[in-house]
Amino acid sequence: MKEPTCLRCGKCCFLVNPKTYEPLGIKCRFLIKVSATRYTCRIYNQKDRLYRDIGHDNKCCLRHQSPRNYKGCPYNILKPSNPLLGEKNDKNNKKEV
Repeated sequence: MKEPTCLRCGKCCFLVNPKTYEPLGIKCRFLIKVSATRYTCRIYNQKDRLYRDIGHDNKCCLRHQSPRNYKGCPYNILKPSNPLLGEKNDKNNKKEV
């Protein structure tokens, strides 16, 4: 299976309320806009990036650790289905942003 490629849209790089995971409407301070639709991260290649404090009690994490799906993101996770139980293959019951 081919691994998805990040579109560098920046949709998953924002701050959330750490108790409810609701978006605060604030982009990560390390996110840099490079074009109208693409972003890059100032700390992405640093070995201490993961779990680094990025503000408002938020930590940098891996994309699959995000509790949300993002429109058009190739990393949105599909929940495995079991047709014997009548389950359909849906988007892991995650709220899409």
